[in-house]
This record gives sequence, structure tokens and C-alpha cells, in this order.
Amino acid sequence: MSAAEALYWEVKDDLEAVAEPLFLAAWEQVELLGSCMPAAAKLTADGEVELVDPDPDAVIKISTLERPLLVEALQRVAVGAEAVALCEWVRVLDDGEPYLAVKVHVHHQRGLSAAYFMPAVKSSEGWEHEEIHVRAAPALVAAWPCAED
Repeated sequence: MSAAEALYWEVKDDLEAVAEPLFLAAWEQVELLGSCMPAAAKLTADGEVELVDPDPDAVIKISTLERPLLVEALQRVAVGAEAVALCEWVRVLDDGEPYLAVKVHVHHQRGLSAAYFMPAVKSSEGWEHEEIHVRAAPALVAAWPCAED
């Protein structure tokens, strides 16, 4: 087992704790709208998940503009947090077959960064999601190191 894999198993509960509420909120949007807006959260040292909103007073939010603002906000709130996460609607290309997914990119302060993907399929009965899978990912915030395999 590599050092990155060992670290993943050590911090897996933290990663999933911060990712789960983002997946739940995103999936509600997908079922209603067919996509979701970017969103972010942090896991505090006390184990609480807090949503991160760079501009809570904004009346209109545009997804392509919101993502960079969320990344900047995560960079600021990373100090004192255990983990941070960014959720977004993406098109993934695996083995030449594109699919849509809710992606939650999580970065733990111990240096592990991972991306969780929940593939989404539109059927005649509405949206359905497939099993979530995880992959190593580049650093999300510069405040912390990122383990290399």
C-alpha cells in the first residue's frame, strides 16, 4: 500500500463527512434542475460541517463565476479546518465515454486530496445516480501539502 493510500484510509471518515452534505444538496438540485450550482464546505476541528459562501448577499449567482470565488473562499477558511470541499456539476470522459456527474473535490489538511464522482443518468422517470467512486486529485487549496503517490 502506498503512503497516499494509507493516508486515505486514515482520513476517509473526515473526507466523507465533508462530502456527504454537498452530495445531498447537489442531488436535490439535479433532480429539480438537471444540474447543480458549485458549492463548498469545510470540516471544522470540532467535526462540524459548515457551508462556505463567498458572497451570501448575492441575489444572482452564475456557476462559471461562482467556482473561482468558492476556491478563493476555501483558501481563506482552510486555516483551522480539518478538510475543505468543492462540489460541482461536471462532464467526465472515461474510456472514451462521456458522462455527467456530481463531483466533490475534498482536500484534507494532512495532505490528501481526492475527487468523489457520483455519475448521473437521465431516464424517462427522471435523474438517477450511480455508485460513487473516488480518485486521487491535485491540491484544492495551497494552504496544505498534497500527498504524492
